[in-house]
This record gives sequence, C-alpha cells and structure tokens, in this order.
Amino acid sequence: MFGINAHTSTLEVRDHMKCMFCEECVYKCTEDYQKPNIIKIENKKDKFLFRVETTGVLRPVEVMKRAFDALRGKLDFMKKEIEPLTH
Repeated sequence: MFGINAHTSTLEVRDHMKCMFCEECVYKCTEDYQKPNIIKIENKKDKFLFRVETTGVLRPVEVMKRAFDALRGKLDFMKKEIEPLTH
C-alpha cells in the first residue's frame, strides 16, 4: 500500500483506494518510535477521490450522471431561493 517516491524520497500511498485516512500510521510512528510528525498526511488540493458502487442495474457512469443532475437541480433551487435575499 505504501512506497517511496523515487523523485522526492518521500513515503506515499501507492493504492489510494486502500487508504482510509484513519491516521493509524501517524499514531503508530509516534507511539513506537517516539517521533511525532515523521509521517504527515495531506490532501491534494487539485484531487478528489471517491468510489461509486452499484448493484449492477446501472453502470457507475450512469449513477454519476444522475447524481450530478440531482445535485444541479438542488443547487438551482437554492439559487432561486437565495437570489431574492441578496438583492
């Protein structure tokens, strides 16, 4: 799951889908080696990682399209509700 980046010589998660961001690695290093901050977990500001699971009735891409359509509808509704308050 982890590996050393050859370019930066830093420890990185190789399989992001297996990392749950539980920070157990941070606690374990601090506890076992008395070295706080030896591992630092940071988010990448330009990335968003998530998993789509289906029952098989719809393909994941169709689930995402429908989810974005629903979100767009809710945001449009909120915009209409908020606009009168801002003018």
